[in-house]
Amino acid sequence: MTDGVILSWGIYRSLLIQDGTPTHGLWFEAPTISAVEKVLDGLSLQELPIPPGAKRHDVLYRAQLRRAKASQGTNGYLFVNTTQIQPGKRQNWREWWDQNQRPNFEQYLAEGLVTEYELVGEEAHHAGPNWVYLIYVTPSSEALDKLNATFAANTAKRTPEENRQVNEALDAAVIPTGHQDYIARVLAYSQR
Repeated sequence: MTDGVILSWGIYRSLLIQDGTPTHGLWFEAPTISAVEKVLDGLSLQELPIPPGAKRHDVLYRAQLRRAKASQGTNGYLFVNTTQIQPGKRQNWREWWDQNQRPNFEQYLAEGLVTEYELVGEEAHHAGPNWVYLIYVTPSSEALDKLNATFAANTAKRTPEENRQVNEALDAAVIPTGHQDYIARVLAYSQR
């Protein structure tokens, strides 16, 4: 990060352990593929704090939207919200997200409830081209709790009719069974 090669990094462990799912991981964000290569070369020379016998699974995402504040910490949380979009509905979903979710995440960022948030898609598709991932980092469990309370309060400000319209617009763009959430305890992170 000091050399400007990466935008962020973090080491995490899953909060909920389930059969066949990752237990530990690390991430880094780089602005270019050549920077990814430089980081991978550097990581190959180091001993990483990953349990012996851990299986490796790499994912390469491309950011569609990234907002962050410079920060670092050791007690954060990583949250990944995975959504499958109906074929031909990516623009509809993005318009829905920008109108109904982006204001919330801008508020969370301004209030320090998240240190960064991103919308990303897979550069090398493992799941398919119609998946989008909302990824965010909170600096603490208290911030995550306050984020959830703020989300509920913001939703409660809408009328029942507004909530119905928001939900119907979302349902028209996504595949309801194509949704998963992942939460992890961030052992250390830094971002700019």
